[in-house]
Amino acid sequence: MAENRHEPAGDGKQSNVSVQTGRKIVAAAVVLLLVIALVTVAGNAVRRAWYEAVDPFATLQIEAHGESPDISLEVSWEPDTPFLQSVEYTVPEHLSELKNGDTVTFRASVDQSVCDEYKMKLSDTKYTYTVDVPDYEEVDPFASLEVKTEGASPDISLTYAQMDDSPFLACVRISVDRDYDLATGDTVTFTAEVDSSACDEYRMKLSRDSMTYTVSSDEYYITPSAQPSDSVRASLADFASRSMAGLLGDSNGAAFDVNNALTNRYAGNYVIVDWYTDQYTIKPLCVLVTEPSIGIESRIFIALEVSGVYRTNDNIETDPACPISDTSIWAIEYRDAKANATEVLSFKDCGASYTLYDTLDDVRFEVRREYGAISEIDLSDMSETTSS
Repeated sequence: MAENRHEPAGDGKQSNVSVQTGRKIVAAAVVLLLVIALVTVAGNAVRRAWYEAVDPFATLQIEAHGESPDISLEVSWEPDTPFLQSVEYTVPEHLSELKNGDTVTFRASVDQSVCDEYKMKLSDTKYTYTVDVPDYEEVDPFASLEVKTEGASPDISLTYAQMDDSPFLACVRISVDRDYDLATGDTVTFTAEVDSSACDEYRMKLSRDSMTYTVSSDEYYITPSAQPSDSVRASLADFASRSMAGLLGDSNGAAFDVNNALTNRYAGNYVIVDWYTDQYTIKPLCVLVTEPSIGIESRIFIALEVSGVYRTNDNIETDPACPISDTSIWAIEYRDAKANATEVLSFKDCGASYTLYDTLDDVRFEVRREYGAISEIDLSDMSETTSS
């Protein structure tokens, strides 16, 4: 009986040893796996430590628009490598109605597999931007605007130009609501416009966007209602007399229009090559002033009495024989005749506008027929011009 009880006790002891041995083996295996895992992690960590660190925000572009407290941010990225193109960015929700001192934070992330593929890693995963932009400088777009007037009331026209050559003002567009058919005392409104992009670029803005301008004109066209002073009348007479004398006395040869008129007047059936003037006297008679028409300023016609002694250089016999004495009426046409109270400022000669007439009444008739109503300024008391 005692022997039978002994055998089971021996089997139980052997079983316990086996269980303990198995547990040790499992524990050892677990430890080994942990060691392998730790070694692997450590190895990966060491290996990844050598990855190239890349700044994911290097290509972040932030443009600020407006000024505090109404600043808005325009954000863009321009990733230039495959690795950066795999990075995911998180943009803040509120990028408008910002003021200086506000902060916004951008975040970046990328899968580890992408890092392992390119052997690269992120140098940082967030970037904080602090809003800090200068206020716009105020600029008056009309401070250097030069406005010029032309014409006589109520037919004044305006021209204008920006005389400040700053880059910002070069972006400003200026217009006016009316620039012609103006009278002295009329008001017009100039308007200035500029794109917000130019304001952001130069950090400037318009101090005002409109200006009221009162029309006035110190210069004026001679008009039928003008009452020129004696000095103005003398200037008109002198100008026309010198113009005519220049034609008659230029190298002692008459200009084409004078020569042609004399040829038609005296030659008959003969062809006269050139007419020359030996001596002449020029007497101013009057100024005929036309009414201004739409788009055309008034014209003036200065009538002159010209007494001359002419001859021809033809070698053939002519009838009548030279020299020839003649008294005739010439009218010289001018446009854009500007004057003020004391002097004639400028003329625009129409060119080849010296016309021969038989009488002063012929001049009046032709000018009135062409332009309608005219007024007349007497010059008959002005001094004569005589050749030496």
